[in-house]
Amino acid sequence: MCEADSRKRHSELPGTEGRVLYLHTGFPKTGTTALQKFFASNKLALGDLGVWYLQAGRLRQDESWGKFRWLKKMFAKAARRHLADQHHPLFGPITKGSRIRPWSWDRSLELLRKEVESSSFSQFLCSTELLNQGIDFSELPRLYDIFDHIKAVVYVRRQDGFMASLYEQAVKSHGLSQPFDYSRRLALAPDYHNALSQWSSFVEGRGEVIVCPYEKQQFHGGDIYSDFFYRVFHVELDVSQCKAPSSNPNPRLVRDALEFKRLLNICCGRQEASRFLGALFDYSAKRAPETAMPFTMRSLLSPEQKLGACIHFEASNAKVARQYLGREDGRLFYEKLPESDAPCELYHGLTGETAGDIIDFLKKEQPSLIDPLCDSLQSPPGNTPSEDVKYLCMIRDIIGR
Repeated sequence: MCEADSRKRHSELPGTEGRVLYLHTGFPKTGTTALQKFFASNKLALGDLGVWYLQAGRLRQDESWGKFRWLKKMFAKAARRHLADQHHPLFGPITKGSRIRPWSWDRSLELLRKEVESSSFSQFLCSTELLNQGIDFSELPRLYDIFDHIKAVVYVRRQDGFMASLYEQAVKSHGLSQPFDYSRRLALAPDYHNALSQWSSFVEGRGEVIVCPYEKQQFHGGDIYSDFFYRVFHVELDVSQCKAPSSNPNPRLVRDALEFKRLLNICCGRQEASRFLGALFDYSAKRAPETAMPFTMRSLLSPEQKLGACIHFEASNAKVARQYLGREDGRLFYEKLPESDAPCELYHGLTGETAGDIIDFLKKEQPSLIDPLCDSLQSPPGNTPSEDVKYLCMIRDIIGR
């Protein structure tokens, strides 16, 4: 599949007359970055199916960053590489709270139209989780001026895992400095039935909504790439013949490294704190190699909190399973529910030993970071909670030994 010349051999998928847009919408924390890297690296695999992964809106490393230097300052180098694979800038102009707005929505549509009308393909793929993060649905119908049909592809993750993963991402990449708050995270977790109802209304009569559970045991073929091709394009994919990412594009931090990064977010600026990420990823991989693999994150939630989140969304998830997957039993996710009284190890914060271990690793691997960190630790912001001040002083004292 991956060796064919897609420009010469592409063929129509059955039942797709006219121009079709496959709109991969996330949700966040459902393997979206991995899929985007796969799409960008396997145009021939898609091309054999008559599908073109759109270039419009993907900020390349060459000329685009020169034009949008403010974006370059905003994102760490790794994040900028991800922007070259995804379509955030296309939909940023109509996404509430998005900082990725390099142009207007009119300009996004102009870029799309130009690429589509000059293409020999009639089926197109676009991917950004911004579409499930405050998109203005009143603006989306303008896409039908370019495409005849739109198929929204939505991956959904059980809410307890979503809550933990989204918090970790916020600490790692977005400078979040608050401790994990279960009630707040529960309020931010998605009600999938409500969200999918909006997509159903948008595509009604001119497309469909394809729902895919983000759960390893439900992946067709055992991986998310095969799963996407099977559920969306109804074909079997031989991943061994394709260019799959060699590593997890979103590696995790062990719990102590995550807490260390949260504390750094308090005393350092966001960009300064991001300089520690590479070393903290290396530390995590050395202490617990499984952190580099998907589905291995040690949850921030207790068993009781996990169960509470599952119960909270039980009715909504059951509606999704019945309406979009045809499952009469209403089971959207197959992972066994946690028992509320199951034993668990509560996290009580950094100890002097673990903080010292991390600092020794930083001194060895990235010694240039230590002096700036010492300077930042001298005067934590005045509104810093006293408990966090205690830990910051502990880190400062350990460095000074």
